[in-house]
Amino acid sequence: MNNSETYLTVKDLGEMLPLKNTHIYTMIQKKQIPFIKLGGKYFFDKNEIMCWVEQSKVSALKNN
Repeated sequence: MNNSETYLTVKDLGEMLPLKNTHIYTMIQKKQIPFIKLGGKYFFDKNEIMCWVEQSKVSALKNN
């Protein structure tokens, strides 16, 4: 897997989840999402994001 498949831009992440770019920047500012900042741009490790999404999942309650 090359770097373009491993790291996502804000735009890529917004399309993948889907979230608005403004919401992603808010989560970055509040450090609510794992990110990398290089050269003034934000990147996201795709594997780390997938783990973060799984950890954020809320299980539904079973109705008896």
